[in-house]
Amino acid sequence: MSLRFKGIIRISGIIFISGFIYYFFTQIGRDDSIYSGYTSPVWPAAGVALGLTLLLGNCAVFGIFLASFLSNSGTDLLSGVWFDIGKNLYLNFLIGFFSALQSYTGKVVLSRKIPEYRISDRTHFVFLFIFLEAIVCMFASMGSVASMYFLGEIEFSSIRQSWLIWWIRDALGIYIGTPFILFWFQGGYKTPQWKDFLESTLLLLLIVFFSLASFGFITPIFSFGYPLGYILVPLILWSAFRLGERASSLAVVLSSIIAILGMVSPQFYGESMNVSNILLQFFIAVLSITSLLVASMVNERKEAENQLRISHQSLEEKVEERTHELLRSNEILREEIQEKNEARAALEKSQIRYMGLFEHLPVAIIEADYSELKRILDALPSDIQGDIFSDYAEAHPDFVRLCFDSIQVVGVNQETVNLLRVESADVVYKDWKFFFSQDNFKVFRRVLRKIREKSYFYEVEVDFKVQDNTRLNIKIRWSVPPGFESSLSSVIVTLLDFTEIKSAERKLQLSLDEKEVMLKEIHHRVKNNLQVISSLLSMQSDYVQDKQSLSVFIESQNRLRTMSMIHEELYQSENLGKIQYSVYIEKLLNQLFQVYGKSDSVSLVTALESLDITVNRAIPIGLIINELVSNSLKYAFPEGESISKKPELRISLSKSDENLELWIEDNGIGMPFGFDLEDSNSLGLKLVNILVRQLGGKIDFSSDSKRGTRFKIHIPLSVNLI
Repeated sequence: MSLRFKGIIRISGIIFISGFIYYFFTQIGRDDSIYSGYTSPVWPAAGVALGLTLLLGNCAVFGIFLASFLSNSGTDLLSGVWFDIGKNLYLNFLIGFFSALQSYTGKVVLSRKIPEYRISDRTHFVFLFIFLEAIVCMFASMGSVASMYFLGEIEFSSIRQSWLIWWIRDALGIYIGTPFILFWFQGGYKTPQWKDFLESTLLLLLIVFFSLASFGFITPIFSFGYPLGYILVPLILWSAFRLGERASSLAVVLSSIIAILGMVSPQFYGESMNVSNILLQFFIAVLSITSLLVASMVNERKEAENQLRISHQSLEEKVEERTHELLRSNEILREEIQEKNEARAALEKSQIRYMGLFEHLPVAIIEADYSELKRILDALPSDIQGDIFSDYAEAHPDFVRLCFDSIQVVGVNQETVNLLRVESADVVYKDWKFFFSQDNFKVFRRVLRKIREKSYFYEVEVDFKVQDNTRLNIKIRWSVPPGFESSLSSVIVTLLDFTEIKSAERKLQLSLDEKEVMLKEIHHRVKNNLQVISSLLSMQSDYVQDKQSLSVFIESQNRLRTMSMIHEELYQSENLGKIQYSVYIEKLLNQLFQVYGKSDSVSLVTALESLDITVNRAIPIGLIINELVSNSLKYAFPEGESISKKPELRISLSKSDENLELWIEDNGIGMPFGFDLEDSNSLGLKLVNILVRQLGGKIDFSSDSKRGTRFKIHIPLSVNLI
């Protein structure tokens, strides 16, 4: 069964059940009219309609409309009468519409003001329920009475009386019926104790008994002619206080039913039937409203007791928790006191150890108090920062001097005394300003800027003159220990003498410069020697007539030029151990294209990654490129062969992880069928194989008469080359 079909069955069931129940109570309301021509003083169907709508949802409104229409049309299901021809169907339709509208509107206003329709949870919910439903019934009854007037069912003079009766009876029906339905059919049930059951039974019997006695059903013993009906009020209060809202709503329903049936009792006699009707309605209203108010007060009291119980329980838990925390705090405090005593003892030992280290550390250390200096800097306007502060310090030497004089030296170790060539630490305490003002506060101004920028570390190398006028290369470092950043009450100044290191660096740099000049000269001379050999080969080739021999001379010259160009690049490079290889390859390719005269006929496509390659790899790779490119230019594009595509030579060099990848491919005629690269008679290809093995690489070769020749060479950079 589909979900949609189940939904249709459910909605149809709600409409049928709500309509049937509403129809049943409309018939009860008509059968209980107190006088001929008068309807019941309480219209129970109104309360049932609102209760069903609140419980079953908006679908119940359609069942209420249909039941009201059928009921007002004279339908009698037991006798088989469906419509009374004498009834006005338009009026019946409008009355049914306003009855359904009353239920729907009542549900809407309650849903917005009272959470989950729990009208007895708060006293103001009861007043809201009474007031809102009175307003809803007032307008709904206006619609019904107006329909009766405009359709000719009543005279104009009867409008006021008809509307008042209609309004009050619907409102009373809601005040009695709706709470009863909500209390009994909303929420769960629990098995009552036998004492509660006996009390409930006794109370209900008393209510029924006094109701029967008050309204003349037990005669003549209790026929006093006095308004004994109000004796029921204490019983209703008892039921609300002791047994809850369900019992009190049941008591109100039973009392109201008996009161309506016994309306002819002398206590409700009035000047007319209208007065008697009003007296009865007033009595029922007092019972129902009193019951609701008392039930709400009981619920509020229970809620307050529950909150008080929860608060009391929470308070006890908090007291227990606080007691436990207090005991724990005392224990922690004891432990902390013990730890602090131990820490104090450890601190004293640490201070002694620190002073020993400070005093005998082989680094010159001065501890100074910069707190007054920080106060002076903080007094400056906040916009004086960065370069503005530097300009300010440059323009105000008195300010810089004030900052300098505010510093107090609080600690000096023995290494400082030795470094400054003074007799004792007292001399440093007295004359420290002389040592640190030799550069006319140039370095100190930088320190001030660092402190202004809240950068608590600065290091500088200076030329420093000590007590015996010896000039030393000193590295001075200012730093602030952790925890002193906000006050600067402790600033550590260390002085490191690196005069000997500086002298050694100068000697080493001089040696490096000399070796660099010598290495450049070697590269220059190797290049020149290679060019001389190439020139000799060129001169010798002028006397060679055999083309094959001449080709050998040209290839040898190309190889020499390849190596010569690498030495030329190294000679011109700032880094004598590496060259920018993409630039070198471009130059090599241009030279080869010029040698073989292919600059115009063969298109060159390069994809060269910018790489720095060491000389021990640069020369073999250059020779490999020379051999493979020379072969392509010489043999891949013979003049007599027709090629469908424009002759093209593609070269790429890239680095992937720790490998170089070199691609050289053309779209020429390819190698002869059955060509074996490893067993080639060509000197150039043999040289390529030897060089690839020397580099620890691997060569992949493929050739096709349609797609040309392709060489892919992998060269690992992790292999150590001699």
